[in-house]
Amino acid sequence: MKGKWIIASILIVFLIGLCAASIFAVWQGVRMVTASGDRIRIGAYSTSATVTETKNLTVSGPVDLEVNNELGDVSVQSGAVGQVTVQIEKTAWGKDDADAQEALKALKVNITQTGNKIKITVERRGVVGVMYYSAGEDSLKFTISVPAETTVKLNSSNGALVLDGTRGAAELNTSFGDVSVTDLTGGLKVTTSNGKISAENLTADTAAVSLRTEFGDISAKNITAGEGTLKSTNGVLTLNQVAASGNLDVRSD
Repeated sequence: MKGKWIIASILIVFLIGLCAASIFAVWQGVRMVTASGDRIRIGAYSTSATVTETKNLTVSGPVDLEVNNELGDVSVQSGAVGQVTVQIEKTAWGKDDADAQEALKALKVNITQTGNKIKITVERRGVVGVMYYSAGEDSLKFTISVPAETTVKLNSSNGALVLDGTRGAAELNTSFGDVSVTDLTGGLKVTTSNGKISAENLTADTAAVSLRTEFGDISAKNITAGEGTLKSTNGVLTLNQVAASGNLDVRSD
C-alpha cells in the first residue's frame, strides 16, 4: 500500500510540474506577443467601427505615386491639377464599440512626399487569435485623386485595384482581387493571382501592355501598344480592337 502512495505522489508532483510548465509557456508566449506589439484576440469580435480621413497634398508638375496596401482596395482617378487628394476609409472589428475604436488606432497610414513623389504605406499590429472569431476583417480602402500627368504603382495583397484617366506608365499588382484600368495613356503592367482584369481605352504608343492573371477572365477593349501580352492561366479572354505594332502574345492555358 505504501508503494502505491509513493507512486501516486510522484504522479501528482509530475502533473503539477506539467501544469506549471504549461502555464509558464503560455505566460512566456503572452509576453513575447505583447513585446512584439501584436494583439491577442480571444472570443467573438462582432462589432465594427469605421472612420474616413482625407489628406490633401500640393504638387507641381508630373506626379509619381506608389501605394502599398495589404488590407483592401485602392482606386486612383485623374482630378485637379496641382493637388493629390487621399481619402482613407478605415474599418476595424472588436468585442464592443470601445474595443473596435481601439482597433482603429492600430490601423496606421504613412504618407511620405518628396517633391512630386508620393508613397503611401499601411501598417497594423499583428493579431494572435485564441478561440477567436471575427464577423469581418480589419480593412483600409483608398480613393485617390491625382493630376492627369501621373505615373502609378499600386500593390495590394487582398483588394481590388482601379485606375482611371491618368497619363503615364502604370503598374498594378494584387494577390486576390479584380483590376480595372480605363482611359490610360502610357505603358501598363497588370498582375493578379486570383481576379479578373478589365482594360479599356488604353493608348501606350510604343510602350508595352501586359495583362496577366492566374485565375480569372481578361477583358480588353480599344488598346494600342508597342507590344502586348494578355495571359490567363485559367480564364476566358475577350478582345475587341486590340492592336500592337510589335509582338502580340495572347494565351489562355
